[in-house]
Amino acid sequence: MLAVIVLIAAYGFSQRSAAALPSTSHLPSPQRPLSKPEPSQLLSNRALRLSEAQRTKIVAIDAEWQRSKAGLVTAMSSFQPKQGQVQEISKSLRGYSQLSREYDSTRAHYWSEALTVLTPSQRKEVQQ
Repeated sequence: MLAVIVLIAAYGFSQRSAAALPSTSHLPSPQRPLSKPEPSQLLSNRALRLSEAQRTKIVAIDAEWQRSKAGLVTAMSSFQPKQGQVQEISKSLRGYSQLSREYDSTRAHYWSEALTVLTPSQRKEVQQ
């Protein structure tokens, strides 16, 4: 009999706990999905109808990005946070954060450089 009471109480508690949790978010959805574009994406976009000269320039920009990217990815992959006190760990993680920011700014630089090769109407197509 006691077991039945415990089961009923547990079931009621679990139902009340589940009901207390929000089922939907009231935060607005992002307008566009997060995008971190790279120059190679322009090369695969057939809607842009790149000229040979544009394609050649973007390939060169992408090659520079790939070289820079490889070095940054290697540095981030080999990053080993220090063991020890919270302050030491926090300090060592700043190095990784700096590498991450450098990666993102470098990617953005090469993306911007590749966009300059496009005509205004092609840039508009990319932004859609």
